[in-house]
Amino acid sequence: MGQIELLWKKRLGLLNPPLQQIVNRLKNKIEWEQVEDTYYNIYNPDFKLVKEWDDDDRRHDNRPFYSYNQCNESTSFATLKIMCRETVLKQFEIVTLDSGKYSTPAPEWGFIHDSVYKTQTLFDYRYMLKDSIDFAIQQFLYDEENQEERMARYRFDEVVLYFDNKTDQENFHQTIECNPEIVNQYIDDAKLRSYPISSNNKLEIKDVTNKLITGFAFNRFLFDYRRRRQGIEVKRIISVKVTSSSATILGRENVAKEQIDIHENGTVRHSLFNKSDKKSEQVFKYKVDKYWIRGFLNFLEPITTEWKTDYTVKVRSEYNWEFIMKYSDGTTKKVKGTFAAPPEGEEVERRIQVLTKYDIDPIIF
Repeated sequence: MGQIELLWKKRLGLLNPPLQQIVNRLKNKIEWEQVEDTYYNIYNPDFKLVKEWDDDDRRHDNRPFYSYNQCNESTSFATLKIMCRETVLKQFEIVTLDSGKYSTPAPEWGFIHDSVYKTQTLFDYRYMLKDSIDFAIQQFLYDEENQEERMARYRFDEVVLYFDNKTDQENFHQTIECNPEIVNQYIDDAKLRSYPISSNNKLEIKDVTNKLITGFAFNRFLFDYRRRRQGIEVKRIISVKVTSSSATILGRENVAKEQIDIHENGTVRHSLFNKSDKKSEQVFKYKVDKYWIRGFLNFLEPITTEWKTDYTVKVRSEYNWEFIMKYSDGTTKKVKGTFAAPPEGEEVERRIQVLTKYDIDPIIF
């Protein structure tokens, strides 16, 4: 009987140290009740998470850089203690962002060093490991049903990196340390963004801006880095040309073809053609923020990597479209179709239509 009981306890994790038992139970939120600033496990009330708010007012002092990526940079701090009975097993600093909308353990600092001068730091950033207790607490505190909290979490994740484990992070570091220039384009892209920092301290503004730039740039690089490790050919789109044509485009009189040209330099050109004339009848030119153009092209690249080259459907329709992407390596990809749009084509069309305020709404697919 004793041996069977021991086997069941082992299977249920009851032989693990109390800290590991608590962390395992955090995965099931319905096991926990909250009373003011204390969470306790309903099946084992000795297991508790106790939050103690920082008495010092640090809202205007030592505010972390990621606070400035929120809608409201107001930030408060607390200590979260994992306890068994009255024993503190582990404690964490908790940051509450966007004036109370989102709470998370403070992410760790990561440093990438020069491959020759090891003591020289090239980049610093914030990160979290997905196999850590910090991450387990973050997931426990997060309420994905709360729309405001979901948005604050999204803004936090934009500038904080997540790794599966320490090995994943070390491989990431090694890739950059062996070839620091590999992230230069990503840094330049992130610099296109505007960073309004509400501070009178010029040094703080510069420091926060640089850290936000690194956060945005590294997150995009990490996304591409993982895709390359999966064998995906990642290319940089520099321009897009979309042509749609028919005898008469969706009832537009005298318009046989229209074309949208989008370039990373911030230009958008919308041309309307009359029947078979090669020369456009109307041309509308727009200047768009380069950051928004780059964001659209970055969104487009992983989607179109999976696109086939032909989405022609045999239907009784003279309508057809062509989507041409030009890459930084000089190559192009041409995709064509008729009645049906490619995968996620509706979202691509929506994003093109909101790039600028058009005189005439463009037709894409």
